[in-house]
Amino acid sequence: MRARIGTALGFSLLLGLFAPRAVDRPFAANSSGGRAASPGAGSSTSPAAAPASFIPAVALGPPAPPTVAWPSGIVGTTVSESDSVAESDRIARELLHTDRLISVLRPKVFRSGNSTAREHFGDAIKREQEARDAYDLRLYARSARLTREARSLAREAAVMVGPPEEDPVYVSRAIEHAGDALGLAGDLLRSAARPSFTKRYAGLEQDLAGARELYKAGEIKRAHAKAIGVRDGVLELLRDFDDLPVSLDTASKALQGAEKALERASKELGKSPNASALRLQREALDQLTKARSAFARKEYRDAVIHSRLVERNLENAVAAQRSETKQAVKNEA
Repeated sequence: MRARIGTALGFSLLLGLFAPRAVDRPFAANSSGGRAASPGAGSSTSPAAAPASFIPAVALGPPAPPTVAWPSGIVGTTVSESDSVAESDRIARELLHTDRLISVLRPKVFRSGNSTAREHFGDAIKREQEARDAYDLRLYARSARLTREARSLAREAAVMVGPPEEDPVYVSRAIEHAGDALGLAGDLLRSAARPSFTKRYAGLEQDLAGARELYKAGEIKRAHAKAIGVRDGVLELLRDFDDLPVSLDTASKALQGAEKALERASKELGKSPNASALRLQREALDQLTKARSAFARKEYRDAVIHSRLVERNLENAVAAQRSETKQAVKNEA
């Protein structure tokens, strides 16, 4: 009898040793609610939601990614969930960065009157909203791409209203205008060749070629400075050789260039340029009136000089208008 009792007791203990216990089971997350099974049978632990990243001035803030609540003494998440949390936080920071950049640059771009810059900036705002919509749907890769595109568009718009010597498009145009001015001087050279005139003209040609090379090399500021030097050098050349004959065709080309420059600058300056830009714009209009009058009187040399002064004043007006964005872009870049 004792033997049977001992055998039964030993078998029961053996079963007890190998019976699975709740504490030995792995913590399984509930896929629908993000819950983790607790060690105790029948009990559960509520999931802890990760705090949503705070992004000011946003209608729909980034959603809080689900996490798994772990028992005391064990902290962690599955690999995929941990990656998702890290990615969502990183994209939330990128969205905040773009929001700040847009907030800083918005008044400067829209105050500039530059219609092209405004369109670019409007596209940046739309792209950022699309990025936020993608974030709300947890399409993090798409959200990251869109918010970076938004920042790029905003910066491009800022460059359009910032210092002209930092705008590749503007500098390219300045080099083109310098070439046009040098072409006018070339017309004079063909009409009456003089050694001193030819020497100075050749020097300006070299400077223009240098401006183009600098531009190709990405030296935008130095290219701009070279182009401005050529522009002013041609004007000095026209003034110094005041006895050279100027043809009707040369004067007509100069006047047409001045009128096109006025049309282009008016679009950049807008309806409300700042005080300095407005003063220079008025000076340009005054010079244009003088150019037209000189052309009508068949004083073609004066028509050319006044036309060149129109373009110089307008370029300076645009530079005066585009003088407030540089520091803001650097601070938020």
